[in-house]
Amino acid sequence: MKKMKNLRCSKNCLLIAAGLVLLSAFFSCSSSPKRAMQITEIASKADERYETANSELISGKIEDGAVHLVQAYNYAVSIDDSDLLTRIFLSGISYKITVQGLGVSVEKESSFLTLEPEVMLSKAKMFANRSERKNLLSAICAIYEVRLNIAQSGTDYAAYIEKLSATEKSVQKEAWYFAYLKRIKGDIYMLAQDFSNAEESYRSAAAVHTKNRYLVEIGLDWYSVARACSQAGKKSEAVKAIETALKYDRAAENSTGIATDHFAHAKILSKGEEITDEELMLAKNSAEWAEEIYTVIGNEFQASQASALKLELEEKISVREAEKNSLNQSNGL
Repeated sequence: MKKMKNLRCSKNCLLIAAGLVLLSAFFSCSSSPKRAMQITEIASKADERYETANSELISGKIEDGAVHLVQAYNYAVSIDDSDLLTRIFLSGISYKITVQGLGVSVEKESSFLTLEPEVMLSKAKMFANRSERKNLLSAICAIYEVRLNIAQSGTDYAAYIEKLSATEKSVQKEAWYFAYLKRIKGDIYMLAQDFSNAEESYRSAAAVHTKNRYLVEIGLDWYSVARACSQAGKKSEAVKAIETALKYDRAAENSTGIATDHFAHAKILSKGEEITDEELMLAKNSAEWAEEIYTVIGNEFQASQASALKLELEEKISVREAEKNSLNQSNGL
């Protein structure tokens, strides 16, 4: 009898112990955090450097942009991120075009930035083919290929527009690249002297950038709208557009953009046959302030350009004043 009692006790103890084990397993599985199957620490750093580099390049901070682009590249290589490497090589093309266009030299240019832009494009296409987003990234490569073509003085404008139009649907959900495509379209229309379509393309780019809060990009869009309007002889629209560009570049603290807007403002106001005295004085003041900003940020070449425009406008103002004085004297005033 005693043995039976001990047996039942042992059995109950085993059942209770088993139950506790099961409960422990259940609660430990349900309450403990899931272990991540993908670590993104380095990828996040690479993305941050990449975004910073793009902002710096658009703001004219070429050397800083180069440093951060190389850092992003090194991170992306270390984790074999084909998606990010594609985008970094494409930004490298923009960097090379900017440097060559401005005629500047960057000290200690290193890593992949020493490659020619054609090689960068080839690398970007290779990594795009390796990526899980092959179709999207290949479409983005096509945009940069057109950008490289026009930078190298290509003139097959109709073919370029057709290629970009065929790419639009593929990148429509990628706001930054979709806006970039619109801006490149605008550049091509400008080269083809189709100023109406150029203005429309630039305004489309501005709308996308504004909606998605790409602040540093918006000023350039409106600057481009101003160029298109000015070339089309739409002076008042051009003035309004360049003032809008200035508003956004100030908001972005884009010093190069601000100086360029003031310089463009001066050129737009002083353009045309019938320039009022007020416009001439405003143009002179804008050129003078552009010179000051360019000097402060160390852009000597652009400062000299702004200075030359300021002197030209001061001469025109002096001539007008002399003509007025001469007329007043002849009228006995």
